[in-house]
Amino acid sequence: MTLSGPPGDGKAFEEARTAMDRWLLERERECGGRAFGSGHCRFCGDGGCARIKGEACRHPELARASLEACGFDLAAAARELLGIQLQWGAEARTTCVLGAFITPETKTE
Repeated sequence: MTLSGPPGDGKAFEEARTAMDRWLLERERECGGRAFGSGHCRFCGDGGCARIKGEACRHPELARASLEACGFDLAAAARELLGIQLQWGAEARTTCVLGAFITPETKTE
């Protein structure tokens, strides 16, 4: 799922990311697959991530590993799979939020 908005618009980015996270978690509950977001976890807020402190995750029902943390090259994936050239800095014309949903293997006989 890819959602885009105007560049440099932090509010649009957060709204897009929230919508994507919600969509991914709904698919996960419906299909039994696994959702992956992009970027850092946002659920602990100002209290700081419990995992960094060596504690159990406070929001395991919401938190998911990021694609970057799992070794995905998001620029290459966006370009090769989606036909999107990610842009950073002054040349960026859009803000792009990427996520993935991986379904369980289906065995056929």
